[in-house]
Amino acid sequence: MSESAYGQVVLFGGAYVGRNGSTAAGDTWAWDGTDWTQRPGGSISVRSRSGSPGSSVFIHVWGFAAGEQVKIYFRDSLHGRTILTTIFTDGTGAEAAGATIPSSATPGTQHIKGVGVMSGQVAKTKFTVT
Repeated sequence: MSESAYGQVVLFGGAYVGRNGSTAAGDTWAWDGTDWTQRPGGSISVRSRSGSPGSSVFIHVWGFAAGEQVKIYFRDSLHGRTILTTIFTDGTGAEAAGATIPSSATPGTQHIKGVGVMSGQVAKTKFTVT
């Protein structure tokens, strides 16, 4: 946090409920006695935690600012990073997009990472290539 949280109530977590069920949230909010303010802290998750090279995945992001452009990368331990997709947030909850794991993906534990273009916020999650 860029501002002090002393004397504030800090809330983390929650859930977004939509037509496809609920998704755990990683939001951070601070209450200063008058207003709630969302604090930076984007999160990312992948519906399937594993897949083979060339498989499709569904990626959720939340906690990024409204109007944020979030670039989604696949981080491979041998091949570096590959851009998978870009998600534009509307700030109302979990945004999502489909993507394809690169056909050159190295088997083992890799990462899928989201980077906010304007804010610089970063969120990542592990992904196992089978």
